[in-house]
Amino acid sequence: MPEYENIGQGGMWIKEGKMGNKYISGSLEFDYQGHPVMVRFVAFKNEKKVEGSKQPDYQIKVGAWEHAKARPVKTPAGKDEGVPF
Repeated sequence: MPEYENIGQGGMWIKEGKMGNKYISGSLEFDYQGHPVMVRFVAFKNEKKVEGSKQPDYQIKVGAWEHAKARPVKTPAGKDEGVPF
């Protein structure tokens, strides 16, 4: 896994739509120019992907964003401090 700078955290959930299709829903919280921001998104599997192409496996749609409310992050005992879940 390549090294990266941790600028925020978030979570993703696998959900099922009304038609039975699965998708991913999530949110990310990070600092942008000194302001905490939360971004909500959904990701759908790219059903039209051509094998061997450079098309993405999933397409991400960004929804609402808002100023995140500052709150402490609780880390369960025994968990790695760098993992947000």
